[in-house]
Amino acid sequence: MQRPILPLSQTLWGLSFQNPVGLAAGFDKDGRVAHLWQDFGFGFAELGTVTLQAQPGNPRPRLFRLPQDLAALNRMGFNNEGAAAMAARLSASAMPPSRR
Repeated sequence: MQRPILPLSQTLWGLSFQNPVGLAAGFDKDGRVAHLWQDFGFGFAELGTVTLQAQPGNPRPRLFRLPQDLAALNRMGFNNEGAAAMAARLSASAMPPSRR
């Protein structure tokens, strides 16, 4: 017996998503490549973490391994160029979804 193929698109909280797989905040902290995430198949992407003022983040090392614990430690902080820089970048790259 074949299982039915279920569509990935769905509407939640009044928002329509082509698929439920998204990109978490923190990966594109400054929104530099926000226009590309749809091309990689993501149904949505969270940008940031962005703060009002630019911040350098925590001192290095920010990411390192703990081999004895089989773990990695992330202390990136909120390194970003600030909200105004992200808003300007997103405004400059705004285009209709059909042209992306």
